[in-house]
Amino acid sequence: MPATSLVCAPYRLVISTCYGELTVQELKSAGASLRNHAEFRPGFRQLIDLSHVVKLDLHFRDLYQLKHADDPFSNEGKRAVFAPNDLSFGMSRMYQLILNTARFEVFRSLADALAWLELDPATLEDVLQNPTENPARCLSQQPNLSDS
Repeated sequence: MPATSLVCAPYRLVISTCYGELTVQELKSAGASLRNHAEFRPGFRQLIDLSHVVKLDLHFRDLYQLKHADDPFSNEGKRAVFAPNDLSFGMSRMYQLILNTARFEVFRSLADALAWLELDPATLEDVLQNPTENPARCLSQQPNLSDS
């Protein structure tokens, strides 16, 4: 399970977490799953957590293609990447340059990412600890990786 997303419509928020080795195919699959999620809207805010990624098998052309064909988000909502290590930070900055929007930022600190998204840490903790307490509030979505 290299990528999961939690869609929380009442907060207009998607929390995406990536694990292990991440490839372009997994990112495409995750984007397709989000796009097809009943509660997802392209203008939602997004927190992308890359702190659990150990390897990124991505190149500039992959990121460019993701932006133009597979990224389900618009430039309407703010998107923050938490990328504490050098490789994930560098790749995220490259994607930021490709997106060319002031609504996408990359941070080495989770606290800074949350502050930029105007998301209270207590709210994030509540969403992450209790996503199934009220199923209508937040719906988990994991990508279909059977195509990989």
